[in-house]
Amino acid sequence: MKYGIYLSLVMVIFGTALQASPLNVAPDFTWLDPSHKPQSLKSLQGKPVVILIAPNPKDRHFRAQVGEIQDNYEQLSYMGAIFVAAFTGEPGRIRSNVPYLIASDGPRVGYLYNAPEGTAIAIVGKDGTLEYLTKQVLAGRRVVDVIQNSRVVQEKLRRD
Repeated sequence: MKYGIYLSLVMVIFGTALQASPLNVAPDFTWLDPSHKPQSLKSLQGKPVVILIAPNPKDRHFRAQVGEIQDNYEQLSYMGAIFVAAFTGEPGRIRSNVPYLIASDGPRVGYLYNAPEGTAIAIVGKDGTLEYLTKQVLAGRRVVDVIQNSRVVQEKLRRD
């Protein structure tokens, strides 16, 4: 009996601690807008952001990911998604009809998102939280699903 009370107390303490933990805020970075003024990830709050990280635009995983995004671009665009590319090696031209912002310091973005030399895709929710991060090529439909099922979208659906 005594142990049951202690176990309940521990569960309450840890349960409260888990609920009070801060959200997983996405690391901030910058890019240059068309007028060459630096802008930050925080300025995109209110829109989902898809970040592609790769050594260069010719990387086969990067090209595969760009293809997945392009195949689902219509739906992602309707959802207000913004796309960012961060190159950790050499920059270059992205061969796609999808508009991409280019991170000013690609190696730093790669480091911040735990992909200093490889490829990765990160999805940042409308509230600036890091919703998803993987080093695998992510199916375009899965990108749509992650954005649709983000915390902010689900809370809005629960209220409506």
